[in-house]
Amino acid sequence: MKSILSNQAPQSELERFLIEQHEAVYRSSWTKPLGKGLTRGLRLSDAAKAPGFRFGIKQTTDETNAAKKLIFPRNSPSNSEQDEKLYQKTHHDYPPRQPVDRHHAVEHIDLHNFRFGKSYVREVDGAKQCLSVTEVTEGTRDEASKAVEDYRRICYPDVGKKALSVAGNPDVPADFAFGLATRHDLSSVADCLNGFYSLAEQQPDVDLGRSRAHRSLAARIALQDGSTGVSLMNSPSQRSSAFQSAMSNPAFQAQKDRRFGVPSIRTDIAPPKKRRIDDCVNYDDELSVGQLLTPAPFEAWGVLDQAFLIPRTRLKLLDLVRKSVGLSYADKPTLEQAVDAALGRKEKEQLTANEGEKQEVMASLMDVLDVFTRTLDERIAQETCSLTQTDRLTLQF
Repeated sequence: MKSILSNQAPQSELERFLIEQHEAVYRSSWTKPLGKGLTRGLRLSDAAKAPGFRFGIKQTTDETNAAKKLIFPRNSPSNSEQDEKLYQKTHHDYPPRQPVDRHHAVEHIDLHNFRFGKSYVREVDGAKQCLSVTEVTEGTRDEASKAVEDYRRICYPDVGKKALSVAGNPDVPADFAFGLATRHDLSSVADCLNGFYSLAEQQPDVDLGRSRAHRSLAARIALQDGSTGVSLMNSPSQRSSAFQSAMSNPAFQAQKDRRFGVPSIRTDIAPPKKRRIDDCVNYDDELSVGQLLTPAPFEAWGVLDQAFLIPRTRLKLLDLVRKSVGLSYADKPTLEQAVDAALGRKEKEQLTANEGEKQEVMASLMDVLDVFTRTLDERIAQETCSLTQTDRLTLQF
């Protein structure tokens, strides 16, 4: 009962059966069962339950299609000719393939061959005659005087020909051309694009990167000297008294080497230990293009090349060697021997550099790998020599 009141799903078939028994008192539980159609509780007679039972009255053969026969009777008389003409006049109800007859009274006209418009005599080769000029000029025409014919030939030339000059041709040579001659410029398009500046013109300005105070000082000196070519970069012999006094000014000495702005690569400040995500400042610690194109082999694992150069103690080096991935049990003793050899080499270097003072000996992982690589090279060389000698003995035997 608790599960029913708390509206929980039944946990077993017994609970499901009890719930169905409790809900059987509702009308909707048997009129609207789950997964079945609506049951209205109607009770039919025994005759209606027979397999061949049909509702309604069965029609006879004559009563079939009674409505159709009533609308379209078969034995009804056809329409008379007068009714057909009336329907054609009022509803334009013409039989199939019969043209519309408007009953126009036409006399003395053959409707089969009649055409509207003016008739004309058919011409042959009309387009050819329009395009051909020879037939028109050489054809027969009315007689006229020579003066009239010359006037027509000069003032109205044939199609495709130019008008004859009344004054005649000008008294110029045959190869004469009117108009201004084309000028040939010595500078081509390539010269304009590439430029033809001298080496002195290509050099940067002498005051490039200097402050505005430096430029204003040079302009003021030029005005005092009365010359336009005075520069702060001239030789001492060419410097005037105004220049000497300006150079001795302490304010100018303070502004002489000053550079305005912030450098793109901030080598003047130390980089933070932990950079923020939005920190886009370059502290000269970013990778170069070559390092981006050819990354380190262990960079995908989060190990940079600088990690191999960090000095470590003997315990840390042995811990790295013993936990190395991809090494067999036989290689670990060799690596441990390489650690001791690298530390011994570093100890000798420190004694030589510090003149006998003892300090804690530390070596990097790169030193250990260098010693280990040399040891492997010596072992491979020995094994190769022994195999070569064994092959020679086998061949001699």
